[in-house]
Amino acid sequence: MLDFEDRKPMDIKQLTTTLGEALNREADLWKPLSYKTASLMAAATEIGGEQRNQAVRWLAQLTSKFHFMPETFYLSVNILDRFLQAVKARPKHLNCIGVAAFYLAAKTGEEDEMVPGTLEFVQESHCGCSMSEVLRMERCILDKLHWDLRATTPLHFLQIFHSLLMANCPNLLDGFSITTSSQLTALTNRLQSVVINTTAYLRYPPSVLALAILSLEMEKFWPNWYEATVRLAYIVQVEISVLKQCKQLVQQTSPYMVMPTGFIYVPTSTGRIYVTSGKRKADELDTDSEDEMADEEDIYDGIKRLYSEETAIEA
Repeated sequence: MLDFEDRKPMDIKQLTTTLGEALNREADLWKPLSYKTASLMAAATEIGGEQRNQAVRWLAQLTSKFHFMPETFYLSVNILDRFLQAVKARPKHLNCIGVAAFYLAAKTGEEDEMVPGTLEFVQESHCGCSMSEVLRMERCILDKLHWDLRATTPLHFLQIFHSLLMANCPNLLDGFSITTSSQLTALTNRLQSVVINTTAYLRYPPSVLALAILSLEMEKFWPNWYEATVRLAYIVQVEISVLKQCKQLVQQTSPYMVMPTGFIYVPTSTGRIYVTSGKRKADELDTDSEDEMADEEDIYDGIKRLYSEETAIEA
């Protein structure tokens, strides 16, 4: 019998508290989203599901190019989807929206020294936009999202669920060729292929999507996978029938691409993922105007100040 509250009480207590906070944020922020299919849209005037998917694949490539953490990719997708559901944007603006969402995610979650200056970022991303266009789009995104870029992504839930499982069953992978880090890499790769596809990703909450992926992985090697799935589903408060439907959609999702190698999962108190590659901060390039530099600093400082103040209040 699995009981996530009996073994290692301190670890389990911390994890369940983190899970509870994540579920509360999900309840406040998440809602099902949708995109029109090609047969129901005018390609020149609306952004459809396949165009959105292409943009997300590009964000995955940018994550690799700039050696950013996987969390940055998932947050950028969340920002992109939320913004596209809030406005009626034309396809010709999608590149600018995508790169601005990605840059905002990087400035929100990455270490300062990992984030290049705006001009360098625009040039290396080959987004086809000017620096001023990206800065204006950042402002537009922040205004539409009320300067709230926080999100509980499927990756966040996947890490919590996996940590709960390993804390309760520390010897689970004994006797298998896979390790905890390689299993997490495989899970993250599968999650990425689902996030790139709008069908399952936008229909189900992040917690349900993450649990579906973990359950599918457990089926491969663990006889008690169903018991663990039911236990986690009870904690998340999702019906097994709904979870089963989500698993079926995940299985149907084609793996467009996987996360690039170079990511390792380092055990920390927060369970955060770090990259192995070195820091890539290049020398700052000159900007075209002092006004653009001021706009960049205002946005960057505004985001940092916003979350620093909220952290202080929570503490």
